[in-house]
Amino acid sequence: MSEQKKEDIVSEISSKICEFIGDNSITIVNVLSVCIFAMKTIEYYKNLTGSQKKDIVIESLKSVISQKNGDNSIVDILPSFIDTSISIDKGDVQININAEKCCLSFCQFIKK
Repeated sequence: MSEQKKEDIVSEISSKICEFIGDNSITIVNVLSVCIFAMKTIEYYKNLTGSQKKDIVIESLKSVISQKNGDNSIVDILPSFIDTSISIDKGDVQININAEKCCLSFCQFIKK
């Protein structure tokens, strides 16, 4: 993908994020929902690879944070959050565990 095309897509996604948040800025309170919105929006670009989509989402969020004078430290959590969200979406992360197995494992640990 050319640098100009990437910049155009970043600009489009940034505009959509700004519409989504309105007069608000990206904060620690809303960053996860805004990031998920951006991730859903980038999915319309079928010709991009996963890493290109991730990069564009991060660049778009950085742009909006900068435009709205937000907290730049929020950017540090984005790569990890995106990776975790994708893993959850694919079913690679199991949050609900079998309580019986968990309890037995825990009890075995205590006995030692």
